[in-house]
This record gives sequence, C-alpha cells and structure tokens, in this order.
Amino acid sequence: PGLMRHILSRLSTSMNLFLMVLVVMQVCLAYPAVRNEIFRQFSSSKSFGDLIRGRSEFEKAIIVGEPAAYMESLPYYVNNQIYIAREKCFGKYRDIGSDKLGLSLNELLKTAIKLKNEYGRPILLTIGHRLSDQGPFKIEYSYNNYFTYDSDSLREFRKHTSKVASFRQARLEKYDVFLLE
Repeated sequence: PGLMRHILSRLSTSMNLFLMVLVVMQVCLAYPAVRNEIFRQFSSSKSFGDLIRGRSEFEKAIIVGEPAAYMESLPYYVNNQIYIAREKCFGKYRDIGSDKLGLSLNELLKTAIKLKNEYGRPILLTIGHRLSDQGPFKIEYSYNNYFTYDSDSLREFRKHTSKVASFRQARLEKYDVFLLE
C-alpha cells in the first residue's frame, strides 16, 4: 500500500508537470495568432467602409468586387449596393455553387461601364489580385475560380479607372479600390 501510494503520488506529480508544460507550449504557439487577432484586421471592409463614409461622392456608389467574397462583410459598415459580376446581379454574398468560374478584367470593366451607364452612379471596383504588366495573367483561387487579364486589358482598365485607395494591411481580404472614370 505505501509503495503504491508513492507511485501514484509520483505519477500525479509527473502528470501535473506534463500538463503544465503542455499549457505553456500551447500559450507560446497561440501567441502570434492572438496578437494578429487583436492588433491586425482580418478584412479591409471596415477601412473601406470608413473611406466610403468619409467621401460624400461615394455615398451612392455601386461596389463591384473581385473576388466578390471579399465584399461579404462590407454591408456591416455601409449600405452601398454590391454587384456580383460573375453572377450578373446585385447581392450581399456570392453563391459558391455559381457555374461561372472564370472572370476576366475585360469583362469586369465592361460590367462596370454598363452599370455606370444604366444607373448613373459612381462605380467603385475592388481588385484583390495584384495586377502587373508582367503577369501572372491567370490567377487561380478558391473553389476553382480564376481571374484572367492580359497587357491590353490592363492598359484599358488603367485608362478608364483611377486608384482611390489600397487596403493591403489586412490578413486576408486585401484589395485596391478603383473609381471608374
């Protein structure tokens, strides 16, 4: 009985020590994620909403986002209409089951021009992809979606838009905002 009690006591002490080491390890491993969660925005939507609210000319602007999913949290900050180019409709979120997987910069620009002509309101385009003269010219991302452009469509896009802001500090939903001229 005394030996068994001694073994159980040592085992209990060892388990407590092991659990304490495990908790300390978990805290150390979780620290970067917790720090990011506290000090860094996950999404750029709040900053974009602040920009829209701060500029009266954007009060009635129609937002066209690529990827459209990046605009899903924007309605928490502003009431602007969001147009989902892949689905050719207004909405607050994208249907993941949408049949249209590909979208080009040229299609996006034509859609924005059509919306401006039809509604007579400012059009703000948000582009979450880094567009460069050197490419990549096909950008693949979640749910088999892809976005394409070429030098000509990029030149045309730049001709018809002006960059209003760049929101690249968030962890995931980073994008540039362009105003259709």
